Amino acid sequence: MDYGKKPLKTGSASVALLKKELFHFGANGMYIMNAALGSFFTLAAAVALALYRDLPVIAAASIPEIPPYLPAAATVMICLLESTNIISAPSVSLEGKNLWIVKVIPVSAATVLFSKVNCHLVIALPPAVLASFSIILVLRPSPMGIAAVLILPAVFTFFCALLGIVLNLHFPKFDYINDVAVVKQGISSILSMLAAMGAAVLPAMLYVLVLRPVISADLFLLLFAVALAACCAGMCRWINTCGARRFAKL
Repeated sequence: MDYGKKPLKTGSASVALLKKELFHFGANGMYIMNAALGSFFTLAAAVALALYRDLPVIAAASIPEIPPYLPAAATVMICLLESTNIISAPSVSLEGKNLWIVKVIPVSAATVLFSKVNCHLVIALPPAVLASFSIILVLRPSPMGIAAVLILPAVFTFFCALLGIVLNLHFPKFDYINDVAVVKQGISSILSMLAAMGAAVLPAMLYVLVLRPVISADLFLLLFAVALAACCAGMCRWINTCGARRFAKL
């Protein structure tokens, strides 16, 4: 058999680790169904909104105060759906008996951890972006509202991805019989979903009950996105420092 010389393909460690995470995710149906349901629901909501464009307006027509807030409410709904994605939350624990492999490869612990964050983003971010564009095309928000619809769901998805890693490093679980125990019953998975839901619902309640007469919904969502971005920056710093050290000691 003749050997044909071909160019050697190379890639970064980050890309290789991301491919590993995506393969692990895609090869585990239970992991997909229990950790990424939010992405499926978000995608379904985006398609439904595009197909049934008049439904939100018709549903809110009986209450004249609601239609101006439809884009903001839909944006919060995307965040709430995204909060049910817990892809990153069990990802450290799911290394299981193979944890030593990722600990001895010649890359930093932070690189390993951020590959798990990136895996979450690759799976959860596209449906959120698609839903954002559906809201813009169908509900026609103001320019500030367009910025809020585009920015907040993306930042919130990043927040959920980072939060899952932070919690899993605090509550790892390696003594399990099968993956179901980690994904569905792991402390980090449960806390990640509850905390993310709270991060979506509580600010919305604060606005409706207290701040609605004071500030516009679109501006509030942008300020909320800034606050979440600050939290994300803090979690990134923690993962790069304390989180990396904690991972090395597992």
